[in-house]
Amino acid sequence: AAPISTVRIVVGMDRRQAETVLCTRGARVGCRMSADVWDVACTLTKYSANAVSGGSAAKPTHCRSGRSRARRGPHISVPHGALDVEIGRTLLRHRVGWAWFPLFAAPYLMLVAAVLGAWRLAPELILAAFLAVSIWHFGTEEAEGGHELSVLVLGSLPVALPVLVQPVATARVLSAISGVPLAEAPVWLLWPSLAWVPLAVLWACRTLMWGPRRALLLPLLQCVGFAALPPLTAFALYFVSVHAPSHTSALIRHPTRAPRVHNTVSAWRLSIPTTILTVLIGAALLPFGTGEPAVRLVGVTLQLLAALTLPHVLLEAWLTVHERAQALTTQPRPVPCAAQ
Repeated sequence: AAPISTVRIVVGMDRRQAETVLCTRGARVGCRMSADVWDVACTLTKYSANAVSGGSAAKPTHCRSGRSRARRGPHISVPHGALDVEIGRTLLRHRVGWAWFPLFAAPYLMLVAAVLGAWRLAPELILAAFLAVSIWHFGTEEAEGGHELSVLVLGSLPVALPVLVQPVATARVLSAISGVPLAEAPVWLLWPSLAWVPLAVLWACRTLMWGPRRALLLPLLQCVGFAALPPLTAFALYFVSVHAPSHTSALIRHPTRAPRVHNTVSAWRLSIPTTILTVLIGAALLPFGTGEPAVRLVGVTLQLLAALTLPHVLLEAWLTVHERAQALTTQPRPVPCAAQ
């Protein structure tokens, strides 16, 4: 198969043009592409279009079906943040060898420690920042490159809806996280939650008119869950059945971020060491929590989740910007092909 540096230049071409370029560069004798090379080219076409436009791009119709890395569909929930280590391995190992892990883990853990320390200094401020970052992270993941309104509505749903339909129970969860006594949701959270309602209605009407209408099904089920279940239970169910599988599925389908993560089994296997380390860190932090044992467990767990969210989101944002820049600098150019 042709190296990735060669395959990248065929992005946006049809098959005949791509064969011409690969032939000229000596990628395959006889100006014919193997199925594997063509699958890679198709995948790069899709992700480059996403990176440039910020929207979703369907698989080109001229791509023939061959062996694919993964099929779209539900994946059993995986501790997806634990797979950041695999992304770090892909980015650094070929440059620095065995030193890739400390070079990746040191700044990652420093950010985690900084957030954990900030919880003690300014709990309400960190809580607000955590919710804002979570909304952006959830929205960009669930909307899959959709319109900004989709990002805002879908990302805010797990935060705004519990505040509106179960304000007292949600306030207890927020108190457990921050350590700040709250009888009800704070004003800075209540008013944005109220503003979410007309935006959600607008998004639903827009989706009904211009589709796809099936995009309404999952948010509707989430609304039922957050209305019927306790906030913490509903959020846990959302996280393990919607957000984590969606993120894991996207990583499995991605052609370059984590090549060793090619299905759910490999994702689970590779996430186990980091997950164990995270559990050990949480157990070490548990004695420093406050309140009843159950409240302390919830607080430490969610504070650690917030601390892990910062480096996870920053890594995702950097990768998105980096891949978009790469897509813009690898535009296809015509290459003359000698007569065969």
